[in-house]
Amino acid sequence: MKKVDVISIGAINCDIIAFVSKFPEAEQKINSTELVEPKASGVALDCLTMINNLGLSCGHIGKMGEDEYAQCAQRDMKESGIDFSYSSVVKGARSSLAWVMVNKKDGERCHIMHPMCAEGMIGSEDIKAASEYIKGAKAVHMEMLQMPMGPLYEAAELCRENGVVTSMDIDIAPRFLYEYKYSDPELLKKTFACVDIIKLCKDAVQDLTEETDLLKAAVDIAQKFGNKVLIITDGDKGCVIAWRDGDMVRSALVSGFTDTPVVDTTGSGDAFAGGFLYGYLNGYPMEKAAQLGNACGYLKALNIGARNMPKRETVEAFLKGKGWDSL
Repeated sequence: MKKVDVISIGAINCDIIAFVSKFPEAEQKINSTELVEPKASGVALDCLTMINNLGLSCGHIGKMGEDEYAQCAQRDMKESGIDFSYSSVVKGARSSLAWVMVNKKDGERCHIMHPMCAEGMIGSEDIKAASEYIKGAKAVHMEMLQMPMGPLYEAAELCRENGVVTSMDIDIAPRFLYEYKYSDPELLKKTFACVDIIKLCKDAVQDLTEETDLLKAAVDIAQKFGNKVLIITDGDKGCVIAWRDGDMVRSALVSGFTDTPVVDTTGSGDAFAGGFLYGYLNGYPMEKAAQLGNACGYLKALNIGARNMPKRETVEAFLKGKGWDSL
């Protein structure tokens, strides 16, 4: 069994990206201005790619269909050097797909996702089969977008028992997790309490607190669920972060970067998560880890494609220009 530093658990998508001059309205038909070759992606997998680029060894646990999209994913992972030995093919199934429209003017995007069948979801049996692999890692990063939460809670418990850092990206508002039957309020509550680092999309905040100020919201959610670290990302504005320091919960607003116009924000939040987790594992102070995450997210947005993450030397050169000595 190969041992890696960081493991991600989540969907293996194939992204089909089209650039448009505007997002269509109801009954409208528009042409795309550019079409990108299909590429493997996924909320957790994109994050893992950023960590891999920063220099840690990585592996992914997920499922694919038996089709050309799976072959694309396998080829992409081999080229990236990411261990795929615990990612499996579901015979006769179709891979998870994501159609992505990117507004050429500002790099903003919207997604239409078509998840795999039930057999393509990570289950308890998959966590058990990979238990030794998971226990040998420094950290495990998980996504909540196209996955049932139950098996991820089991993975988080396994990690806690064995001193493995856990991180989870809540990339969809809880109200939709409940609607899609991926979770329920009680399961979400105990999963949050079991995971070290929770990263929330901005849309999730209204489902978890009545606070409308993001900094106050982060503190309130962290106190409510008992998280070690709670992060809310806010696009080019950066992020807010709340973390436990003994009996206190500290918080900070960490500004983003806007040096030049972005091209494609697909995967930028995942790049942030990868940068932050790399900093966390290397003992960075919380605000410095968040700044690294912001830099990774911004630099990703200068590239086209979700997994087209910046290389370590690019990130390091950029941050040296901001006063850093090195990564």
